[in-house]
Amino acid sequence: MTFLSDIKGDERSRAVAALGSTWRAVSFGRRAAVLLAFFAIAASLAGCARTALDVVDSHPMACMNDPVQVEVLVLRHFDETLKARYGLFGLVTWSEPDLSSFLEKQAREAGGDGTINVKVSGSFSFFDTLIGLPLFPLYLQRSYRIEGDVVKVGR
Repeated sequence: MTFLSDIKGDERSRAVAALGSTWRAVSFGRRAAVLLAFFAIAASLAGCARTALDVVDSHPMACMNDPVQVEVLVLRHFDETLKARYGLFGLVTWSEPDLSSFLEKQAREAGGDGTINVKVSGSFSFFDTLIGLPLFPLYLQRSYRIEGDVVKVGR
């Protein structure tokens, strides 16, 4: 085995240059692997964020489907987006949408008795991602699209 300290002169210079270029290549690969691993772990931890969209205590009534047995008059259709905000990889909830009060507000504004056909879908919009990238992992934002109909129950 030959050590670098045993090599003298021009041969040593060439060996050091070769070793340096090899080390830079390995170092870049290692840095890229560490960065990729960090983003993979961060993305998996971002899945820890949880939002409770609860309508159990809502008044007026809220129904996720169209009740067949009840005659209703659809007063208005609504389709809005609410935001939930998280921090620390989604482990801390800064704010989340209050679905129950949102549905109550929709029914009250339209003069209805309740809401039916409520659909909730969550996604990361382009704007959510744009805000989240520089602030990650301290701040994440998720959009929830809420759609449904305000109804008046037939008597």
